[in-house]
Amino acid sequence: MRPKNDNPERLLTINEVAEWLGVSKAWLYDHTTRKQPCVPCVRLGEMTRFRRADIEKFIEEHTRRNATN
Repeated sequence: MRPKNDNPERLLTINEVAEWLGVSKAWLYDHTTRKQPCVPCVRLGEMTRFRRADIEKFIEEHTRRNATN
């Protein structure tokens, strides 16, 4: 489920993005640091946050298109 769009500038948490993408938090952490595809993130000390626009772009770039479209 996509996070509520109450403030598009608010940084999203790892829980929100993992739920949105339908992946585990472990998968998301791995793909912010070392695995491909790399999910863009913002590091604030030990916290990891995500910009909504970056995640939307990530989804768009990694969506497979039907070859007939």
